[in-house]
Amino acid sequence: MDEYLDLYHKSFSSFADELGSNPEKILPLNVLKSDWKKYGLMGISLGILLWFFKLLPKDKVQNFDWNSDDKEFQNDMNKILKSDTFRNNTREILIHAVEYGII
Repeated sequence: MDEYLDLYHKSFSSFADELGSNPEKILPLNVLKSDWKKYGLMGISLGILLWFFKLLPKDKVQNFDWNSDDKEFQNDMNKILKSDTFRNNTREILIHAVEYGII
């Protein structure tokens, strides 16, 4: 992850320089990394939620309702939550979060 944050910061710094600003005053690398850890939990949560929606059939996404009493819809939700794809991706996201001190 550090490699991606470094790459992002390098790109940001280049554009800030082009615009006549001092990137180290606007967003030093250490602040970027600190903020990433501070606010990363929201990204982790959204990442897991997005995997759920990615695996949900398109027609179900368009009519999504967490509180639906529709048994077919509830079965679809349970299948996704128990699927290897959802569980594997969720596990990878959580491992990443632990490795980088987010949780």
